[in-house]
Amino acid sequence: MQKYNQERFSWGVVILLLFLFFPVGIPLLAVKVTSEKTRYSQNARVMKILGILLAAIDVFMLVMTLAGKVEAEERNAWFGVIAVLILLFVGGLSLLIAAHRLAKKGVRYQRYPAIIASQNGGRLQEIADKVPTTLERAKKEIQQMVDDGWIPGAYLDHTSCELILPKAAAENRVCPNCGAAVVAEKGKRGVCEYCKLPL
Repeated sequence: MQKYNQERFSWGVVILLLFLFFPVGIPLLAVKVTSEKTRYSQNARVMKILGILLAAIDVFMLVMTLAGKVEAEERNAWFGVIAVLILLFVGGLSLLIAAHRLAKKGVRYQRYPAIIASQNGGRLQEIADKVPTTLERAKKEIQQMVDDGWIPGAYLDHTSCELILPKAAAENRVCPNCGAAVVAEKGKRGVCEYCKLPL
């Protein structure tokens, strides 16, 4: 999951290229949003702000055009102004719609790990009911999360419709505080279940 957690490009670079070198900014925006699998919610917020900004620029240009501040003497110049207005409107609206979808996906993807951990994997129907979503959507999204590295070592058993998690390696330890025999996850600091002090 580490490689998906990293930010590929900063939003500053994407926004700069989107406004200064418009065609270059579009694929860069698409790569950023689709490649950063664990940053759906953060990316959705920035996309929403960017969509609102484009819509505001569009409204400002439309008001200026209607007020007569933007003058176009030739007929071709008016087509250029109208084309820019349409492009800004469609771009802003597209960003707002994509941001809304990405934010909803981010919320669902944040719910899955907690539900999966509380059930220790389990039946997909139970997971889908708790998210809440349909079984088919849960299958698709959990498979995507497994493929993207959100749940390392896990896999979907399609015959039994279950998510199988890897068993954590455990080791027996003796609590230095109370002397109790404790089972703890290998390689991690644990807490004694009797005296509640760190191992």
